Amino acid sequence: MLDTLPVVLLTLIAAPLSGALSSRRTPVMGWSSWSVYSCNVHEDGIKAQADAIVALGLRDAGYTFIDIDDCWMAYNRSADGIQQANASLFPSGMKSLAAYLHDRGLKLGLYSDAGTATCQGRAGSLGFEQIDAHTYAEWGVDLLKYDTCNQPAGTDPKVVYPLMGRALNATGRDIWYMMCEWGRADPAEWAGSLALANSWRTGDDLMPLFPSFAEVAEGNARWWQHASPGRYNDPDTLAMGILFGQEAPLMGNTLTYSESRLYFGLWVVMKAPLVLSVDFARDAAAAQPGCSAWPRWILDLVTNREAIAINQDALSAQAHRLWSDGPGGNNTNASAVFVPAGRLEVWSGPLSNGDVAILLINKGETLATVNATFGLHAPQCGGHQMVVRDVWGQRSYGAYNVSFGLKVAPHDGELVRCSCVS
Repeated sequence: MLDTLPVVLLTLIAAPLSGALSSRRTPVMGWSSWSVYSCNVHEDGIKAQADAIVALGLRDAGYTFIDIDDCWMAYNRSADGIQQANASLFPSGMKSLAAYLHDRGLKLGLYSDAGTATCQGRAGSLGFEQIDAHTYAEWGVDLLKYDTCNQPAGTDPKVVYPLMGRALNATGRDIWYMMCEWGRADPAEWAGSLALANSWRTGDDLMPLFPSFAEVAEGNARWWQHASPGRYNDPDTLAMGILFGQEAPLMGNTLTYSESRLYFGLWVVMKAPLVLSVDFARDAAAAQPGCSAWPRWILDLVTNREAIAINQDALSAQAHRLWSDGPGGNNTNASAVFVPAGRLEVWSGPLSNGDVAILLINKGETLATVNATFGLHAPQCGGHQMVVRDVWGQRSYGAYNVSFGLKVAPHDGELVRCSCVS
């Protein structure tokens, strides 16, 4: 069904990225230290997480980037201005740690800040962009998350973020540039071209709570037209299970199974980076309710290969909401740019082979039936039948003519993949 896709979208699949930092053309998949360790991150912990990610099959599912967030570095630079790791936390150094990860088929991601200091007061990169980019490349770094704390008054993000983007690009190393500007200056409109960024945060940090991730997803959704191969809107990490970082005293085990499916499903169809922040090094098998670092179903959920295939689809078309039961949401125009939110929603987006990914959402408190019409969500099928496949259950629902509907649990999302029948 490739001939049914717009020519401009097909061109994007094959077109080289102009001035790109990373050659990767699908969203990054990996793991982040922040919600697990926050500022207590250390070398042994990172190695334990990396080994667990390999042993649990997460690496083979595509989660290869191990991203070390704030606090890995010293408070001060070396005498010659080089950013350096905290020797007590990372005694072997970052070059050695990169080699450890690379030997296991993983990649190293590091954090810095486009300010005089990081959010936690360590040495920032403002004014040291070329030195730091060269250092990261020499160490073997594969991703840089670049934050936005402690900037002088009047700092223009459209100036400071391109400085690091160009510096990274000049190293010649394939480095994914993850801007974390928090969406203050609408980076979706300029980050991909001006800053050479591969992804950009579209809002504030989220908390692992249903209202929080739903709000963050809403803020990310408005920029759906700016996603393309190698360029992605980033709503934040996927923090699931019990957290042992700074959020732990407040959060506990905060997401139900249904909420986690909706959380992950939204990130999948939005073509967001899939960066997990889960303590996989803890022994889940021996854990009891209230003590488990992560329930086993989290692993089954995030390694669902059919869901991952949607997120990693070559077209990189971000799904968006085309229908809701909210005021003004009863849309019938397949070309609609924005549809208001509601309690019940349907999000959809095209895939590279002509299929359509559809997420049926229930934000309400009771079981509800959510319907999707093919004329709205799959106009390329021209009124033909569609085969509807349950992505979570990896089974077929069968063929439907005009529409289909599913019962959706409260705070849940049913993810399906629809194929035209010739």
